[in-house]
Amino acid sequence: MRLVPLLTGLGSLALFFALARRCLKPAAALIACVLFAVAEPLILYATEVKPYSGDVTAALALCWLAVGIGKEPPRPVHWVILGLAGAVAILFSFPAVFVLGGIGLAFVTGAGPPGRTRTLVGLAIASALWVVGLLATLSLSSLPAGESARLLQYFTESLPGFPPGGILAGARWLAGRIPRLFEFPGGLDRGLSVFCAVAGAAGLARREPRLLTMWAGTMALALAAACLHLYPFEGRLVLFLVPAVYLLVGEGIEQIRALLRFAPEGGSLVAAALVLLVLMHPVAGSYDGMKRPRHFEQLVPVLRHVTAERRPGDAVFVYYAAQYGVRYYLETRRFSLVDLPLSELLAPTAQAVGAGWYPPALVSRPPSFFVGTESRENWLDYLRQLRALGGLPRVWIIFSHVNVFLGVDEQRLSLEQLDAAGTRLDAFEQPGASAYLYDLSVHHSANGSALPR
Repeated sequence: MRLVPLLTGLGSLALFFALARRCLKPAAALIACVLFAVAEPLILYATEVKPYSGDVTAALALCWLAVGIGKEPPRPVHWVILGLAGAVAILFSFPAVFVLGGIGLAFVTGAGPPGRTRTLVGLAIASALWVVGLLATLSLSSLPAGESARLLQYFTESLPGFPPGGILAGARWLAGRIPRLFEFPGGLDRGLSVFCAVAGAAGLARREPRLLTMWAGTMALALAAACLHLYPFEGRLVLFLVPAVYLLVGEGIEQIRALLRFAPEGGSLVAAALVLLVLMHPVAGSYDGMKRPRHFEQLVPVLRHVTAERRPGDAVFVYYAAQYGVRYYLETRRFSLVDLPLSELLAPTAQAVGAGWYPPALVSRPPSFFVGTESRENWLDYLRQLRALGGLPRVWIIFSHVNVFLGVDEQRLSLEQLDAAGTRLDAFEQPGASAYLYDLSVHHSANGSALPR
């Protein structure tokens, strides 16, 4: 499953190199390519089963095609290729809509009088194909109204505060959100990189105005969608804008270096120091990630430990957010957690539709198998779920993807109650996942009274 994002991540390297070489001077292209190659967020999402690496690849492919059309007199077949590529990209990458909007804006504003009519006709052909792709995507990916509302609630901080908060609140949101893009997911030092990007924008406005309009239009459309509460402008969801950041920073450093050539002696040293300062943060982050690789939710060793250490008759309690990973590995790795057929533990997939953030993936089968339910608004309900385990002499508690809501760590809250009500017999902890074995029978209760059943 990780092969697809890995291939798109590798493909994006080649596409970015081709785009940078086509649009930037050699020194600027080299700096931009180094930034892209060592960017920790790009490396991270190329190894996860998520669509964000594909968003970057789609954006780069579309921009590369569009820039190629702008460099030479296009024939109708070029517009058809761009149209088909855009239609396919929309099917696999929602942000491709913003990229195509930026491309369209660049051709509309950049078409000179000699070829304006031909350009607009070609763009109309491509746009018709884009609309077909968009309609196909909408028909295949519609969500129930309740699910859309939950997504908007989850990304509240990534959406501007107006109209309810007024124009001022929206302006403050914009002022903070755009520079934040450079820090995450850009992986750069915010202040210095924004300064270089401004200089790069000034340089591209003179040399490659169409490329600048493409990316500026793409960002403007993404911000407009955020203002309309249609698309969050935050973190991994705007990873597709990171190539623009690196192109601008690389161009900006080249512009500053060119200016320093006319400075007194020492200008070259200043330019070299600027390059080192810009590269230092992302290179250091990438080196640290290579030296100490990040591990997220290492559930496999946890399930392997429980399978190896469990005894006949042991019960299992699965934390509500861990049930999806547990189900996946039960089906693919064939771990044996309880003395029940796997088919009796799996929830019908139809139950997931319209069932909120945590639809059931597994089914409780007392007294040997229990699945928790989400109850962030009423923490006492978590204690009620644990009471169902009262009296059991051996029960495994499996955690993963633990939520911390309003400062309350749900795993810690549960363990405190279990430690007070019984005896911890075993603990196996991995990054992002863990399992604990408890004796919750009355005679092993830490305070003399077990959790009532």
